[in-house]
Amino acid sequence: MPNVLQRRSKLISTASSCVWLALPVPEAKYQDIAAIKGKVFFSQVPVSGALNHSWLSTEPTVTATLEMFDLETLKCETVATKISGFKLSPDRKSLMLQIGKRLRIIKAGEKADENEAKEPPSRKSGWIALDRVKLSILQQAEWRQIYREAWRLQRDQF
Repeated sequence: MPNVLQRRSKLISTASSCVWLALPVPEAKYQDIAAIKGKVFFSQVPVSGALNHSWLSTEPTVTATLEMFDLETLKCETVATKISGFKLSPDRKSLMLQIGKRLRIIKAGEKADENEAKEPPSRKSGWIALDRVKLSILQQAEWRQIYREAWRLQRDQF
């Protein structure tokens, strides 16, 4: 059974080493964690039961809060509310927020502007127009890949 310090700790990893750092944040249910220089991002979700949960809904839950902990001032502040999840870009300059079935890009280390939440997709608001995304699928290549993966799984697992 982990002690209180271990439960409140978050793992921050770099390319060369892993460092355990205890953040003075309250006990809660945390989902994701990411870090940039001097700041740690984590999403916090409320604890809820499954009584009123619709298992048939395809809409992602929008209950998480994105928090940012500043390692210099040792203070925590809210970056965005009512999100489904977030990802940090590989160059650590941008955050992608998933809000339901929508995606928004903001600068890492800055708060999301709530006034731009209802604006249409644009570079200024950060919203991505997913209805403009087009995929081209080569059906023969896709079926060939499906067949090979199914055969490999059968060969390796059974």
